[in-house]
Amino acid sequence: IEAAFTNIQPKELLESAFSVKKSDIKSKNLETSILGSQIRLIQNEYLLLYVLSALIDNAVSYADKDTKIEATFKSIPKNQVSISIKDKGLTIDED
Repeated sequence: IEAAFTNIQPKELLESAFSVKKSDIKSKNLETSILGSQIRLIQNEYLLLYVLSALIDNAVSYADKDTKIEATFKSIPKNQVSISIKDKGLTIDED
């Protein structure tokens, strides 16, 4: 694994992660959206794509048919970025 940090846009990585699941998204008739301002971050692109792909895979796998998956990213204080993936589907029991 290359450990180089590069200047990347989270939106591009999220689009890439969604595109890998395109056939599953179509078969379940899911709507997808990516919300967030144009931000760039210095990060290991490979590792961030790996994490985002796992989150998108989970959302697509457990989303109910005919629902929406929403990916959101935003800058937060202290030079951090918040990335969230929301879907309507199977949830984890509170217990």
